[in-house]
Amino acid sequence: MKSENERITCLQTPDAKLTMVDAANDSAKQTGQIENFLAQGMDAVVILPVDTAATGPMTKAVVKAGKPLVYSLRTCPKVSCIVVTIPLNPGS
Repeated sequence: MKSENERITCLQTPDAKLTMVDAANDSAKQTGQIENFLAQGMDAVVILPVDTAATGPMTKAVVKAGKPLVYSLRTCPKVSCIVVTIPLNPGS
């Protein structure tokens, strides 16, 4: 099994940069981090939500900025992975 640093290195390419932050289980802090990413002009956002009930403001901010958004759910009982994506143009 690869270490966390090895997995991160595998994700990075000369054309892409991965920035990770830890909200320390604080929904308000996580929302601020997302707002900071958008202000920095990040190309896309992947969120492991601290509290799924608090995802509304984050979703609205990312979609309003026109950036791709991926939610990775915190718990995945009986499956290996769940990823939820929010399309930029719903219904198209």
